[in-house]
Parts: sequence; C-alpha cells; structure tokens
Amino acid sequence: MSKSASEILALPKDKQQEWVEKQDWFQKEDFEQSLYNAEITALAVPDLEEDLEDHIQNYEDYGSAWMLKTREFISPARADELEEKGNFTDEEKNQLRECLIFDALDDSRVIQARSLKRQVGDLVLLVHITVQVIPWTILF
Repeated sequence: MSKSASEILALPKDKQQEWVEKQDWFQKEDFEQSLYNAEITALAVPDLEEDLEDHIQNYEDYGSAWMLKTREFISPARADELEEKGNFTDEEKNQLRECLIFDALDDSRVIQARSLKRQVGDLVLLVHITVQVIPWTILF
C-alpha cells in the first residue's frame, strides 16, 4: 500500500493502525525485539513523585544514598553523610528521581513512547509507538 505521509496522517486512527500493521517491517518476526532498541522519547511512570518522596523520607530503608553512589552521582564520602543525616540537596533529589525512572524501565506499569524510523517509498516516516513494558502492547 503506497501512500504519502499526508494521506497516512489524514486517515482516522483505526485506519492508521491498520496501515501500520500491513507494513512489511511491522510483520517481521524481529519487529517486537526492535522496540527494545528503539529510542525512548517519553515515559509515563505512575506514582513517581510519591515514590521519590518515600525514598527521601525513608532513605535508610531504600538505600537511597547507595543508589546515587552506584550511579556515580555522589562520592562515597557524600553517600556516608546522606546515610547518616539524609539531608538531600535539590540536585540529589533530581538525581534520585533519575535513578527511580531508570529502575522503572522494567516495571509493567510504565508506559513508554518509542520512536522508529521506517522507509516507506521515498519517504522516511518517524513512527511513534506507545508500549507497555510487560507485556509488550502496541497502542495507537
């Protein structure tokens, strides 16, 4: 099915999905695996802010300083200080948020938007696919 990008984008959502599903690259066995390597362009991490606050408040239970040290955001000496006092700076809180996001990439509640480039005739389409980690579900 040969269509221009404007024709594809003008289709209703269900017809766009139908068009994508008919493409050779979508039907290949390795398509699902290719999603693992696709660029993550957006994430929806449920309860991220609540989890962050919990990790800050209960830093001893979660090993929050260790998380920062492991990812080399802070020195071992600073990790020891945090383990003792829990006085996180704003930058360290942001770094801890980044750690929680990284850890959430394998969480089944996380929804990821990934982008794939696909050649369609003379056009290069940037296909954005929303996937849920477990099980992989393609949402259009």
